[in-house]
Amino acid sequence: ASIAGMLPATNPPYNVTKFGVVALSEGLRAELEPRGIGVSVLCPGFIRTKIMESARNVPDRFAGARDTTGEDADMSDSEFAEMAREAIAHGIDPLYVGELVREGIEGNWPYIFTDTEFEPAIMERFANVKAGFDLIRDRIPRH
Repeated sequence: ASIAGMLPATNPPYNVTKFGVVALSEGLRAELEPRGIGVSVLCPGFIRTKIMESARNVPDRFAGARDTTGEDADMSDSEFAEMAREAIAHGIDPLYVGELVREGIEGNWPYIFTDTEFEPAIMERFANVKAGFDLIRDRIPRH
């Protein structure tokens, strides 16, 4: 699902898709739990993969439709793309992630995080949500 589904919106279209996976997984977890079926959300950080070379996997019928990794790509020379390449190059070992995912599934963890890099941003988001409740706590009409 990516941790982006839980971070403050820095890239809204991307984050919406990731948050959708998180929301779907949370809903399915609650719905399937009575049947003994667990659902875990994998929220990975940067993992040492070849994701930035993913254009090699484009089916022939889409070849040439959009160059996502070459010199003409929208983000290939951008600061964000370079940061992502660097973070991925120094990312977490995929074998460790696989072991963690197995442990998370076997333990029925609701969320499987691969590291704590984004924890401060998540805690900031939760603090902002809590602050919204705090603003109305004393205003709620009591019957």
